[in-house]
Amino acid sequence: MKTFLFLLCLASRVLSWGELGHRTVGYLAQMYFSSEAESLFDELVRPTESFDISDGAVWADDRKVQGRMAWSKAWHFIDAKDNPPRKCKVNFNADCDPDKKCIIAAIANLTTQVNNPGLKRDDQSDALKFLLHFLGDVSQPLHTEQKCRGGTKLMVQWGKPGSREENLHEIWDKFIIQKLREYKQPRESDPDNVYDKQISVKWAADLKEKLDDGSIDVSRECTDIHEAQKCALEWASQANAFICTYVLKDVGVNLGPDPCEQCCLWDWQGPADLSKEYYEGAVPIVEEQVAKAGWRLGQWINALAEQRVNMKRVGVVFSDDVLQVQPKLEM
Repeated sequence: MKTFLFLLCLASRVLSWGELGHRTVGYLAQMYFSSEAESLFDELVRPTESFDISDGAVWADDRKVQGRMAWSKAWHFIDAKDNPPRKCKVNFNADCDPDKKCIIAAIANLTTQVNNPGLKRDDQSDALKFLLHFLGDVSQPLHTEQKCRGGTKLMVQWGKPGSREENLHEIWDKFIIQKLREYKQPRESDPDNVYDKQISVKWAADLKEKLDDGSIDVSRECTDIHEAQKCALEWASQANAFICTYVLKDVGVNLGPDPCEQCCLWDWQGPADLSKEYYEGAVPIVEEQVAKAGWRLGQWINALAEQRVNMKRVGVVFSDDVLQVQPKLEM
């Protein structure tokens, strides 16, 4: 029974920015790609007309991938054992499980795999696609928080009274972004996600303007691939700080013991309808975090591409294993 409950909790945590957020991170990153980074992406991901960088960015959330790589589910988050809203802090040694299965360790490990000549190209490709996703996940505040299973167990209201309750994690993953970008569910079948991609490309362009004019400051961002764990911890810590200053600022005191964490025993004391004032305050945070994720990812892939070029220049030979054509995603 304990094993079942653990898996249930784990499954509930593999939510992320949602497709729009992750696709936007991918497109924004590509806007900063060097020519070498474009070559690296083409070499390892082998994009097709229906599989572009945004598909690579949502690949890790694909049902088939999660079924084949169930061990990767814990890589999508880190559970900060802090005390919001009074204190927020990510402690790698305390918060990453003993087997180092958390998003910070994953980013550090995967960064070393992309250009590891001892790995097959398919494995290098998987490492790159995981990075496309995880640099988005680590910027989402609730991917850095243990309380209420990262907000998945904290039910809140989104919309007018009588609307269905949603969990807070889903609000941050999907609902805030969809409202911000005026997203409408396509009426017709869209197997290639053309509509989602159009919205994501436009949002990426809007965020790039804010990055380029300094409205969103990335001057002090850590982007050293040789210090991947340090960088990932800094990114997670930045995201986690928003837990206290905004995301869970209006959460009440713990109402009792919660040993299995299947039920959130915290009391939401914020606005009744999060689609109004709470939404307005959340928008700048979401835009900043998605923008930073895209910019970081662009710099990260640029650095990996430069590393690969330098390795080839001194005679390092990478596997010539043929990659399979990318399958269509089933979200």
